[in-house]
Amino acid sequence: PPPPEPATPASEASAAEASPAPDTSSPLSSASEDPALGAALDRLRRSAGPALPMSLQTLSTIVRNVLDNPGEAKYRRLRLHNRVIDTRVRSLDGGPECLYALGFRQEGDLGDAAAYVLDSPDPDRLRRGLEALDGERARAQSDADTAKSAAARLLQDLPAGVSEALRADGELRNAANGMVGHPLFGFLMADDDFRRRAEAAARTPEGLRGLVQSFAEGRVRRLATREEWFDALLEHKCVVAVFTAKWCGPCRLLKPIVAHLSQVPSLAKLAFVSVDGDELPQVVQEAQVSAFPTVKLFVDCREQESVVGGDVQKLVRVLETAAAAGYDR
Repeated sequence: PPPPEPATPASEASAAEASPAPDTSSPLSSASEDPALGAALDRLRRSAGPALPMSLQTLSTIVRNVLDNPGEAKYRRLRLHNRVIDTRVRSLDGGPECLYALGFRQEGDLGDAAAYVLDSPDPDRLRRGLEALDGERARAQSDADTAKSAAARLLQDLPAGVSEALRADGELRNAANGMVGHPLFGFLMADDDFRRRAEAAARTPEGLRGLVQSFAEGRVRRLATREEWFDALLEHKCVVAVFTAKWCGPCRLLKPIVAHLSQVPSLAKLAFVSVDGDELPQVVQEAQVSAFPTVKLFVDCREQESVVGGDVQKLVRVLETAAAAGYDR
């Protein structure tokens, strides 16, 4: 997410950094005692990906601010369009639901007045919620650190042939180092199956090249004909179609973002395809695409959502909502 602006009325990031680390020596039952919060945390865990520790940190800070300042109404009103709230809570499936489970409600949808509001704080409820959030954050950060270490180790103690290939091929070396340092790759390495496949691929030069290429391109299938377009719509319940053009600068920025999103485990049931407007102008016309880049969500061959111009936050919300709906075939 973009660098956070100062929150209203305080910086969530600064306050959270000053907060003591939670004690995780014993299992926490707070979330299980509150089914609504437990369900919201499950949704957030599936949708947030690498952003999960930061999202949980922000939620913890919100609750801690209310508990530490019971007489301050400003801590109980969170503007929807505050950048921190928008990127770390509102844009993630399960984020708003965590606030609702803690007693917040949404007031308005548009403009500066739109906010999450806590009318009557319940201190006991908030303390239990804070305990659950802090415990979940500590576990998420521990998992992230473990996965990051596994990603860093991938290029260590390599077979002689792979090490020689990296020394001889500067492009492969730079791409491999960029891959293991990417936050999403670290997140994916937390999955046992993905980690085993990655470690096996890194044992040969050809396998490592394939791993680097698949990470860069993701699960986005490039369509070459109009027939392939129709086949994709008929084959899959839910299709995410990315319409781009070679001459489009914003398209070049969006492509790697979509490639990485296609690899997020919670979006695994969505099919991703790309359509080049110069190569398939008839498909672009039939899909009623008027600008590039455009991402459209099709369910049962019918358009459900459209994201124009590279609005990544809206795109993430659309994909998370589609995945949560359980579309698959």
